[in-house]
Amino acid sequence: GEDGADTGGPTRELLTIFFNSQPSNLFRGSYPSYTFRHNLSSLDLYYFLGKLVAIAFVNGAAGPHFFCETVARAILGLKLSPNVDEIPLDEDIREKLLAIANANDDAKFQNEINTFPERFDMGLIKPKFKLDDKDEVVSTLCRHILVSSVGEEISSFQRGLEEFGVREILCKYPDESLQELIHVDVTYEDAKNCFLPAYTSELRSNQREKETQLTFKFHQLLRKAANGTVSVNIVNQFSGEEESKTITLSDILQFGSGSRFANFIGELRFFETSDSRRRIRADTCACIINLPLNSRYLNGSSTEFCIAFSADIIESQGFGLP
Repeated sequence: GEDGADTGGPTRELLTIFFNSQPSNLFRGSYPSYTFRHNLSSLDLYYFLGKLVAIAFVNGAAGPHFFCETVARAILGLKLSPNVDEIPLDEDIREKLLAIANANDDAKFQNEINTFPERFDMGLIKPKFKLDDKDEVVSTLCRHILVSSVGEEISSFQRGLEEFGVREILCKYPDESLQELIHVDVTYEDAKNCFLPAYTSELRSNQREKETQLTFKFHQLLRKAANGTVSVNIVNQFSGEEESKTITLSDILQFGSGSRFANFIGELRFFETSDSRRRIRADTCACIINLPLNSRYLNGSSTEFCIAFSADIIESQGFGLP
């Protein structure tokens, strides 16, 4: 963490927290694959959310990364390819759609459709169907649930996104924009390229050797985090019990930038100190992680470095401290 003067970092942190905690009265499903909920009394909130996403892009922050792909495509006006997997798991109608999608002969297919009266409200009024119609039928039903039934909600969100001309720009670059709306996995290479080492000393000097050593350990940390093998014990604030928390690549990105996605280029910086109490600090405004060249991080193995770094993340503002 750092002081609260906002030159980008606190804004990214605030938007990261907001995008990770969407209210259930506006969305169906779970993070990171939301669909809009039909809620005409909250159209102004959908507009506000769209405007907030526009503000995020204007300020160089990451997009929400929480829409299912069909909804994201609808927002951008792209061709839709809806499927049953995008229907929220807690929706009863999902099981009925799966039964239709899994039918393997004409009789069973027709029977599943006959026991699905909701189809009439979804635009499927033809009395008889053949198995050859299955893909079109399933696509039509999913499109209605994900897009058509929440057309006004999507439209309100789009109007908010049009603020500052943002949606117009996004639609000019559909492939890149789509990746900002749907969830994308952060890879080791993504995280590594976000924090480039800024060496401060001559090659083959004693300090350069220390800086190279910490760079190597930091990259090992990223590799282990990518594999899900970095964890730290924390005390649950509600139960008071100790529990293990896995440190992800997104946690490391958020620690150094405020953003959980790789949409920035920052630095890995080093400073000489003999004080072993000095901890790793982040400047989220400049997207910089500052590594002290002291015994806490230089001595010991890469595993011990991972433990120390993880503790610094958990004990920083926004993770473990208020």
